[in-house]
Amino acid sequence: MFNKILNYLNDEKNIYKVFFLIVVFLSVVKLPTLFTADIQPWDEGMYATRVLSIHTNGDFLDQSEHSVGKFYSGSHPPLLIWIGYFSSLAFGLNPVILKLIPFVFSLLSVLMLILIGRNLFNPISGITAALVFSSNIIFNIFSKRFQFDIPYTFITS
Repeated sequence: MFNKILNYLNDEKNIYKVFFLIVVFLSVVKLPTLFTADIQPWDEGMYATRVLSIHTNGDFLDQSEHSVGKFYSGSHPPLLIWIGYFSSLAFGLNPVILKLIPFVFSLLSVLMLILIGRNLFNPISGITAALVFSSNIIFNIFSKRFQFDIPYTFITS
C-alpha cells in the first residue's frame, strides 16, 4: 500500500492532481479565517491605506505622502500595492479581496516548490517540500495577510 502511494506521488502525470488536492486542503483550512478576519492594524493596515491612497488621491507611483508612516511605509516596493489596487478596481475595495492576493501567491509558491523539487530531484521531493513549506507557521500566518512576505517569497523563487 505504501509503495503504491509512493509510486503515485513519483509519477510525473499525477503532480498536478496532488497540487490540486493541496490547493483544496489549504482552501478549506485558510479561507474561512480569511473571510472573517479584519485587516491587522499595523502592517496590513499600512498597505491597505496605500491602496486607498491610490483610490482617493491618485498617487499611483508614490504613496508616501498619504501613507501611515509617511516615508517608512511608502518606501516598500509598490508591486503588491498595485496588484491590490487593480484587484480592488475589479472586485471592490474590501479586506477579503486584499487578503486573497497573498493567498493566491501562497498557492503559486507551493506550485513553484513542487515544480522546482521535481526538476531538481523527483516529484516526491517537490511534494514533500511543498507540504513542509505549507505546514510552517510563517506560511500559515502570512498566507492570509495583506503583507509582502508570501508574494516576495513567490517572486524570488
